[in-house]
Amino acid sequence: MLRSIALGAFLAFPLIAPVAGQEAYQLGELQAKRVTVAQGGYFPRLVQARNGDLLAFFKTGAAHIGKSGRASMSRSVDGGETWSQPETVFDRPDADDAVIATGVLSDGAILAAAVSYTWTGERYSFEGWHASMWLIRSNDSGKTWSDPRLIPVTPFDWAYPFGHILELPDRSLLLTGYGGQLPMARDHESVVIAIRSNDGGQTWSAPSVVARGYNEVSSVLRHDGSILAVIGSSAGGRLDSTISHDQGRTWTLPRRITENNEHPGDLLRLRSGDLLLSFGQRNKPYGV
Repeated sequence: MLRSIALGAFLAFPLIAPVAGQEAYQLGELQAKRVTVAQGGYFPRLVQARNGDLLAFFKTGAAHIGKSGRASMSRSVDGGETWSQPETVFDRPDADDAVIATGVLSDGAILAAAVSYTWTGERYSFEGWHASMWLIRSNDSGKTWSDPRLIPVTPFDWAYPFGHILELPDRSLLLTGYGGQLPMARDHESVVIAIRSNDGGQTWSAPSVVARGYNEVSSVLRHDGSILAVIGSSAGGRLDSTISHDQGRTWTLPRRITENNEHPGDLLRLRSGDLLLSFGQRNKPYGV
């Protein structure tokens, strides 16, 4: 499930030279400037609007779990040096809400997919538990947002969005996340899913299964048009990779890429075309 990540800073890391004979780059401990975006934020997402502004999305109003949780956003107009006060962009009554998947389209539109989940009573439990996915859209660099639109995930009963909303070469959209069946229980299998839209997010296809027994996911479009995804295993907490060659409809068998307790992952395509994977290090001494 979701894990608490305090939003303290976004850090910039230069790449070290490649190791001889390898295609991968090796990263060492580097100095970086730390800028506080918001106190007490959870589950951060960062995008750059077409006008150059940086938009940070994160949960406020509650800790890791709480029905007062709401999806908030702060803006930086100076490359991340300073940030505006958080403003609410998505908040449903009697529910814990957060934006945890984002994307910027070629026409400048910004898409933010939020989870809204709830349960019976105030104290968290699986009694009456349910989670749904919602989408909001901005056509003015995040100054205003559309009304939320529910994303159906049938045949699954519940789902969380997670990661990046990709615009594919044919202008269709791909949204990833994970979901499952009700009633909810800790030992129930979660399934990573991908859904497509051919009309800018107005309607969505039925989910395709990326992998079973996984949850948090990040995806990126590769130079050859295929899609690479990293997915967190429910058992062990490692990251595996999987590839789709048909725009997210089918996926290769997962291949392990990190050790246990090294998750969640985030993929970024650099201007050079290289791919950068960052992930949480949950083994001592901890970090990213």
